[in-house]
Amino acid sequence: MSLRRTPLQRTPMKRTRSKNQPTRKRQRDTGFPESVKKLIHERSGRRCEVRQACHGDAAVQIHHRRPRGAGGSSVAWVNQAANGLDVCVRCHTFIESAREFSEAHGWLVSMNKKLRPDEVPVLLAHDAVPVLLSDDGTIHRPTKGD
Repeated sequence: MSLRRTPLQRTPMKRTRSKNQPTRKRQRDTGFPESVKKLIHERSGRRCEVRQACHGDAAVQIHHRRPRGAGGSSVAWVNQAANGLDVCVRCHTFIESAREFSEAHGWLVSMNKKLRPDEVPVLLAHDAVPVLLSDDGTIHRPTKGD
C-alpha cells in the first residue's frame, strides 16, 4: 500500500480588526521641513559642522540642538534652522553620548533652561569662537565690541 503525500495548501491569514479596536493614527512627521533642510545644507556645505569625531565627513543627518521630546513638539521653532546642525553619523553619536560636553559647546540646548537655540552660542568646526545661528540659515559672528 502506498501513501500519497500531497503538499499542504497554505492560505494567507486575513487580519481582521474588531469593531472596538481603534484605527491606527498616522505618525506625524516631526522633523525639519525640506525648506529648512535646504537652509542648513547651504550653511554647512553638506559637511559635518561639529567635526569632533571626524575630519569633515559628509553630513548625512541633521541634529536637533534642542531635542523635540518624545512624540515631537508643537513649538514651531524646534524645526527651524537655528535648531539644526548638519552632522555625520559619528559626530551625531558623540553629541548624544557626551551630553554635558555637547551642551557646553552649544551642540545641545538644555530643555530645562528657557532659551531658544538662536540665543545659545554654538562652536562650529570652522569657527574659532562660538557663533549664533539664525532661523534664516545665516551665522552671526561676534564682533570685537561684544
